[in-house]
Amino acid sequence: MVSHQKGWLRFYLALTAFVVAVVALTGYSLWLLRGDAIRSNLNASALMARSFENFLTQSISASDLAIAGFFSHYGKDKTAQQVGADFEQLLRHAPHLRSLSVINAQDRIVASSNPANVGVQVATQNFLPLVQAGQAALRIGKPWLGRDFNEPQPSNALGLTAQTLTSVIPMVYPLDNGRANRRLLIALNPDFFVNHMLQQVDARTGLVEVLRLDGVLLMSTQLQASGRSGHPDDVLKLKLGEHEFGQFESNLSANSAVLTAFRVSSLFPFVVVSHLSRDVALEPWRAELRTIVMIVAPSAVLVVLLAMGYNRRQRMFKAQRAESQRLQRVNAAFVFDNTREGIIIASGDGLISDVNAAFTRITGYSRQEVIGKNPRLLSSGRQDKAFYKAMWQALGDSGHWSGEIWNRRKDGEVFAEILTINAVSDLVGVVQQYVAVFTNITSMKAYQSELEHIARFDALTDLPNRILLADRLQHAMHQAHRRQDLIAVVFIDLDGFKAVNDQHGHEAGDFLLVTVSQRMRHTLRDSDTLARNGGDEFVAVLVDLQSVDDALPLLERLLDAASQVVDFHGVHLQVSASVGVSTYPQKQTLSMDDLLRQADSAMYQAKQSGKNRYAIYQLKDENSALDSTT
Repeated sequence: MVSHQKGWLRFYLALTAFVVAVVALTGYSLWLLRGDAIRSNLNASALMARSFENFLTQSISASDLAIAGFFSHYGKDKTAQQVGADFEQLLRHAPHLRSLSVINAQDRIVASSNPANVGVQVATQNFLPLVQAGQAALRIGKPWLGRDFNEPQPSNALGLTAQTLTSVIPMVYPLDNGRANRRLLIALNPDFFVNHMLQQVDARTGLVEVLRLDGVLLMSTQLQASGRSGHPDDVLKLKLGEHEFGQFESNLSANSAVLTAFRVSSLFPFVVVSHLSRDVALEPWRAELRTIVMIVAPSAVLVVLLAMGYNRRQRMFKAQRAESQRLQRVNAAFVFDNTREGIIIASGDGLISDVNAAFTRITGYSRQEVIGKNPRLLSSGRQDKAFYKAMWQALGDSGHWSGEIWNRRKDGEVFAEILTINAVSDLVGVVQQYVAVFTNITSMKAYQSELEHIARFDALTDLPNRILLADRLQHAMHQAHRRQDLIAVVFIDLDGFKAVNDQHGHEAGDFLLVTVSQRMRHTLRDSDTLARNGGDEFVAVLVDLQSVDDALPLLERLLDAASQVVDFHGVHLQVSASVGVSTYPQKQTLSMDDLLRQADSAMYQAKQSGKNRYAIYQLKDENSALDSTT
């Protein structure tokens, strides 16, 4: 008893250690998955920052080059109005620019693509980078509130605010065209770039900001949503003096953790900062967390429950095994007497030693009539000696045979069955018994035959359908080629059938189709085929012809059969037929589809020639043509 208790104590300690290990491994795996999710989204944030920085830098560079090219041909003799008109021409191909202007040494606009800007003073002393002796570089100012410089004033010290409706970003570039102290003032359109950014990042996912290197916020995808306005501290966190790009975790606010990446422009004094919401980034990880917990927790509970039931199972094992053996004997007898399959138990020499009730029901023989008899008394004679030889060969080689066989009932009725025979051998391999189990599949075979008929015959007229027509036509073509005789493909279309359908209804139309198809079939020979092609179209295949003339009487009889009056509940229905004929073989090689197309073409010629007649497709030369009609 004491050793039994110690054994159970060791078992439960091992089980506890297993559960602790599973929990620890699960926690560690989840921690690794979370780290992977953070790193993956930091890389995604870095890719966005690099993409937006490249787009912004390249756009400004392209404009810089275009404007430099313009001023290389810019003459001193042009008036302010002419310069403004030239600027306006340049802006047509630059949606990211609002206006182009020229300012003098006093920072006053003297020429502009927007005439309303002329005279406006735009202070440039605080533009970055600060002016250094001998330096000619593009400088960026604080955002200017309004759509252009003729509207209110520059923004506050920190750049844009949540209340900003629209703005432009001023940039200046020195001119080298012979006019001293003249500089180019560019009004950059931030809406163009913000819209480009919003195509890749939405408000829920995160935001993208463009900051001047002193912390002034130039543009953002979520000004109104976040209420941020930019601050020099943001630039200090990026450590721009040490790195031109980077990525880290940060907080936009007390409840807004983000995955931040930045990239400094390689040419201009601004940095692109992308923030991806950490909560959004971790949503897939949280889904995995829930899934893993939903799997691990029930599994742990299941293991505990299995352990609790283990003791009870051990105590009951011996009793269950004894009861199972008893039930197996009872069930075997029950199955033998109540199964729907017939069972024959035969001795090693092949004589029947027992049968079940299903055997009597299927074969009609009682148990007393077959005991001691050979199962060959059920033979129908449909299987030859080679079949039974192969069956006994399989039983001798593998001890098993299964297949389909036809047997005969006591009343003489033949039935199909699926039969499985197993040989039961003793320890030295000598066959002691044969157990045969069979199922009556006669109704299934009949159903299969019915399905095959449906698949190959038209449901309304019981004529061959297109599938069977294709088989018979292909066979007829091979036979004609082998015998060196002729076949005719006859395409039949009923004239006036639609009028019957429209005037008297589909029931009358169906009755007419059935009656006419039967009459036409009776006019043909047994070797010929009449098939329904669909609707009111039929195709006949006439075989064993020596010439086209041999088919003419048959064609006349088909026309006559189709045009006879059909009585439908006292209403006289009548149609006619237009018939097209093609023959095989011909000079050129033809396929089955070619013959049908020729016959169809001839049928249309007959219909156009007045209907109720036939037309024979013939070749005048190498090109197919309908040569004559009859």
